[in-house]
Amino acid sequence: MEEIFKGIDTVIDGEGTNAEALKSYLNQDISRSLSLRFIQSISENHDFVPQFNIHVSTRTILVNNENLYLELELLEPNHDKKIFVSNNNCSQAVGVLKGTANLKIFDHVSDNTNELTLSENKTLNATDTVSLDNSYYIIENPSQTPLLLLFATNKKSISRGSSVPAYRVDSGKFSHFVSSRLASSRLETMLSIMADMGYKDCSDIVKKLASTHDDYFVRWESIRTYLRLNSDVAVPYLTDILKTETHPHVRNAAQKSLELIKGNLANVS
Repeated sequence: MEEIFKGIDTVIDGEGTNAEALKSYLNQDISRSLSLRFIQSISENHDFVPQFNIHVSTRTILVNNENLYLELELLEPNHDKKIFVSNNNCSQAVGVLKGTANLKIFDHVSDNTNELTLSENKTLNATDTVSLDNSYYIIENPSQTPLLLLFATNKKSISRGSSVPAYRVDSGKFSHFVSSRLASSRLETMLSIMADMGYKDCSDIVKKLASTHDDYFVRWESIRTYLRLNSDVAVPYLTDILKTETHPHVRNAAQKSLELIKGNLANVS
């Protein structure tokens, strides 16, 4: 297996990635070997990981060292088209191991950061490579056969921001923010599950997350979860939150929630 990855570090250039070096790496033997490695990963129930954008797909890590993520991704024939696109926030190159890919790259409309437009639409065939540095892109499989892709990402280039904007593919209009951190995204989901279960025993931990977590959307989900589990202390709790919370989105949501609760209490009394 070491022979397969010999020379892969050449695709890393400082804080960038070199698509030409990736193309040189992807000779016929390497492509075949990596395809077999992917099949082996599936047979071993290898954990799959999300892409750097919002679409979660069958992508598995082959190499994870100090400088490089090397990942394989399988797109089934005529897979569901993506509705949203967000920036990958890193220096990245992609190569086609098997099949044909349709690559769409988007750019902002002039200086309008709330709207994207399609700037490039190209077809990639086996062993073709392209650089995707800090790009808004989607890759589709228009054929009747599976598409196998190889992604090389420079770890030093990955943005550490907690969230990125997502845009609608059909209109290019801004839609919402999504998490760029897998752990935070999972925590946000878990908080919602705990609230749905009515698991009040987690209240102390949730309360701590609401005031200490780095990501504002996790703090807000923690606040919502705590309120769903402890509705009897909603007014004093939200009042305390507003004394310390600094993010405008969380403050605005907390303030509106407090006003609605006070209004409902007044109507009841």
